[in-house]
Amino acid sequence: MKRLLVLAAACLLSLGLLGCAPGAAAALTVNGDEILTVDELQTQLDGIADDEDFMTTFDARGAGEATVSTGFVTSVLSNHVLTRLLETELAAQDVEVTEADIATGTEQLAGAVGGSVEDVPEAYRETLIDLFSYATALQGSLGGDEQALQGRITELLADADVEVNDRYGSWDTATASVVAPEGPVSATTLPSPTAPAG
Repeated sequence: MKRLLVLAAACLLSLGLLGCAPGAAAALTVNGDEILTVDELQTQLDGIADDEDFMTTFDARGAGEATVSTGFVTSVLSNHVLTRLLETELAAQDVEVTEADIATGTEQLAGAVGGSVEDVPEAYRETLIDLFSYATALQGSLGGDEQALQGRITELLADADVEVNDRYGSWDTATASVVAPEGPVSATTLPSPTAPAG
């Protein structure tokens, strides 16, 4: 008991000690693995908020000045969930993501944003390139079958154990996605590569 009190006191005295800093808290956990801290998520959201063109194109602007809507935040988090699930599935199948997969994924992302991947804020760009590239690699391992890819993604999402920091929302098993804390109107979001073009 005395040791617990000492640890608690250490957290109060120095939020950076022993991982007690609020920014180091998990924003998102998938199947028991913390995949995103509050600080890491905030860095991505700040990058999005700083890009006026992106915010306008994807209706990502929140109620406050230079803030991202809760609807778009849930889209970002859902994309992180899918990215991790695809990465884990590829590892389980011993499928390597090739340069060709990355090139195709990058091209598909450019098509999704209607321009260039450079139109995606740098802080969020790598996540989306990974997402599209992993989906391309998995589709390739399924013989290029788009329906098989969609089916496998549906299974992965249905089986996922996802925990979301209450500040950002919660995992809805019915829709297999992150939902906002108070259910505001969702923003227009980037399409996920549930079935990338062949």
